[in-house]
Amino acid sequence: MKIFPLLLLIPIMIWAQDLPLNQMEKFISEKGPIVHFENYYLQGLQAANGKFIFAKVRKVSAGGETRFFLILSANDKTSSNSAVISETELTQLLDNLLILQAAVKTGDNHADYRESKFITQDWFQMGCAYNAHDHKTIWSITLERQGDGSFFFYNPGDIELNLRAALKMIQQLSGK
Repeated sequence: MKIFPLLLLIPIMIWAQDLPLNQMEKFISEKGPIVHFENYYLQGLQAANGKFIFAKVRKVSAGGETRFFLILSANDKTSSNSAVISETELTQLLDNLLILQAAVKTGDNHADYRESKFITQDWFQMGCAYNAHDHKTIWSITLERQGDGSFFFYNPGDIELNLRAALKMIQQLSGK
């Protein structure tokens, strides 16, 4: 009888996933036992399909060091998705958003469909897709590598404003 519960655990152990740590989790795991978190809430993003993405800058202090992260999260009845974006990745996102915007304006529109995206180390994705059939470009951000965390926007300016507000908040908090 004692072996039966053990047999039930075997499939759980086989199929268990070790998800990689994001940048903030790596930073926290390298430090001592006391970690301080401070959240600074931002406006957030309203997606084209009515979904809302909450945004906040998180200040994390541990072991005499402080780092800042943008956290984007969305909750609905069936799921919860979030992305943790480091300060360095935030700067890269803004730089690449400008490149993507320029590519939309000057890109080869002979293709029936064209998609371009930038992916961070933690699998946050930002990009755009052009459909030649209706001559429209739609922008997207995907919060997580797996799941249904994709959100669509008609105006890349909405994304840019939120990213710039986060970077400005980080610069104010860090005294840069």
